[in-house]
Amino acid sequence: MAMKADADSVENSSVLRLIEDGLCTLSDVRNARMEAARLFSPGRLDEMRGLERSFRVLGDRNRLAMLALLSGREMCVCEIMSALGLTQPTASRNLGMLEQAGLVLKRRRGKWAFYSAAETPLASLVRGRLMGR
Repeated sequence: MAMKADADSVENSSVLRLIEDGLCTLSDVRNARMEAARLFSPGRLDEMRGLERSFRVLGDRNRLAMLALLSGREMCVCEIMSALGLTQPTASRNLGMLEQAGLVLKRRRGKWAFYSAAETPLASLVRGRLMGR
């Protein structure tokens, strides 16, 4: 009867059916809720927002290609423009987005801007998937 009273606190009827059918337990549901609460805690929320921004930035094939190219070596904007057939404003805007997300690093030398891939797990993933490394 205690199980029934605890299960009554589960609002989602689909989850309740899973519990009743023995496919998950009430403690599984409670543990998932506690873990979700930790994920959305103030400290983790900032981290999650950063990942969210990074994934949004990577949702474009030109930016993915830029990150893959930059994982091989540092490049000037003009090299990236030439390699990908982009205009200067388009290349610069996309590189700026990658830089803001922390996925690429920029180094200035006079009027020239050189970019390289940052050593992040996401950059490594892109490099591995697109460049076969």
